[in-house]
Amino acid sequence: MSVLINGSPTKDFKVHKGLRQEDPLSPFLFLIAAEGLTGLVNKAINIGKFQGFKVHDNLQFPILQFADDTVLICEGSWVNVSTIKTILRGFELVSGMKINFVKSKIYGINVDEFFLEAAANFLLCRAETIPFKFLGLPVGANPRRLNTWKPVVDSMKQRLSSWSGRHLSIGGRVTLINSVLSSLPLYFFSFFKAPKGVINELIKIQRNFLWGGGLEVKKLCWVSWVNFCLPKDKGGLGVKDLELFNQSLLCKWKWRLLVDTGAVWYGLLRFRYENQFDNLLSRGGLSPKATDSIWWRDMVRVGDAEGEFWFPKNVSSILGNGKRIVFWKEKWIGTVPLQELFPNLFAKESNQSVEVAKRLIGNSLHRTWNWEWITNLTAEEEEGLQELQELLLDVAVVENQQDKWRWIPDSSGLFAVKSVYVLLLNNITRHDLNRSLVEALECLWKNDILQRLVFLDGDYFGRNYPQE
Repeated sequence: MSVLINGSPTKDFKVHKGLRQEDPLSPFLFLIAAEGLTGLVNKAINIGKFQGFKVHDNLQFPILQFADDTVLICEGSWVNVSTIKTILRGFELVSGMKINFVKSKIYGINVDEFFLEAAANFLLCRAETIPFKFLGLPVGANPRRLNTWKPVVDSMKQRLSSWSGRHLSIGGRVTLINSVLSSLPLYFFSFFKAPKGVINELIKIQRNFLWGGGLEVKKLCWVSWVNFCLPKDKGGLGVKDLELFNQSLLCKWKWRLLVDTGAVWYGLLRFRYENQFDNLLSRGGLSPKATDSIWWRDMVRVGDAEGEFWFPKNVSSILGNGKRIVFWKEKWIGTVPLQELFPNLFAKESNQSVEVAKRLIGNSLHRTWNWEWITNLTAEEEEGLQELQELLLDVAVVENQQDKWRWIPDSSGLFAVKSVYVLLLNNITRHDLNRSLVEALECLWKNDILQRLVFLDGDYFGRNYPQE
């Protein structure tokens, strides 16, 4: 190695100590080397030797990397197969790292089986079928099928079978449920919407463990599971409601569609579902098509609880350059969208999903609002337009600043899964507790008494004893 001093390299010297496996710099060094693989793939594309998965002219996905997991995506041709082997072999020679072809696999979508088998033999790897597991998630699997969730259910059962639940107090079982059982399906819940049957199966495992100490022992359930999932200050035990927790995690994707525009996946979703993006914050919700993917349909329906679209109600838009905020459908001025304040004008609007920036014309010193109506306005609508223009007098567009969004339930304005869960839990809570009972519950749980002793209070579990 050599060191640059004032732009000039020093004399070469040998490195006597390398990075140990657990050294904090080790993964960074690996990522620097792995970035070279992306460079080789891009070079092959530029010289016409490799064709990645192409959505359109400006959007293609030849390689996806996450740490040491790499996916190469290309058209099914011998030129691409040969180039892949050349790239991987060249990467081995340059980096000193060796590709494990035994663990590598090749998959085909609408590819002839004979070609796939021949390509696998050429690359010295195995040919398998979709779905396959990548980063712990089944890629290409149908989340509506119970079989997709079998690893989650089996994992929870395995954890329970290894615990001596019968030797734990009920307080200890609740602690285990909160700390471990509720976190086991977390990874799946953060991407897929769990079917009702899976939710019920997981709750059944939790309930049997709580009251019986294990799967093989079943006892009488003294309290409904709904009450168990209530916060402690409302008479529950704070156990996570898995269905609401699933919705909270999926809601993060909806938020990321607003703010994470630089992500790789954003360009693909934007290209495929362009017409639906403008309605993310619409009070009427999105209307996915039957031809849309299952994941997209499940994700866009998050925020709709019994016809009440709670997601857009809890998001406010902060005006920047106005290029991404929808003029009529978002809360960017005031506390409600303009379509609700001026429904007659909204009905006459020629482009109901128009952005704020497209309704402004002129330079920064002299701006005027440009309206486009499908028909002439009535006298009443002209009065409404006058009120709207008075409301917009103080609007200031900042050219060099991007539009932003604020998550209202959190005081910081930043999105948090926890705040979504609390919001959903409060929406379904129908317990109107008086102040004295709330204070009593707080005293019950916020003390130094062992939890297993706190559970001995029979009234808490809903059993009515005769008063002495």
